[in-house]
Amino acid sequence: MQCFLLQWALLYLLHLLSTTFEITTNYKNQENILQTLQGLSTPLLIGVLSFAIFFGPILEEIVFRGYMMNMFTRGKMGMASVMLSSLLFAYLHLQTFLITGSNLIAFLSYLITAVSLAVTYKETKKLTGSIVQHCLMNAMASMPIIIMIANK
Repeated sequence: MQCFLLQWALLYLLHLLSTTFEITTNYKNQENILQTLQGLSTPLLIGVLSFAIFFGPILEEIVFRGYMMNMFTRGKMGMASVMLSSLLFAYLHLQTFLITGSNLIAFLSYLITAVSLAVTYKETKKLTGSIVQHCLMNAMASMPIIIMIANK
């Protein structure tokens, strides 16, 4: 729970800094999701949200924390495994090959999230903690879509 709260505080601070210094950011992942969801029927939207909130996080946690963290350090979950798996997680969520000025804030927010998830896994040595945390984050990020469905 501490990692989750710290993560949201750091994400809020990152948002404040990017707003204060007028740093434009490009969250391509969210743009692609919104484009995909436009025009879908309510049952299909619910299915997509179920995947985004539950099944996606479960799969990502198995891959990035359960497999990669252990692979990078052969079972010893040190800070190197946290950082390597987190950097890869953040980079792959950008959906682009280059980290540029326009997607740096997005990369940093994914990195903060990934480090938080990795530390949760490292501390508990169980995927359930990072899975629940990841599901909560995706549910919070999906709230505008959930509200849209509720108002249909």
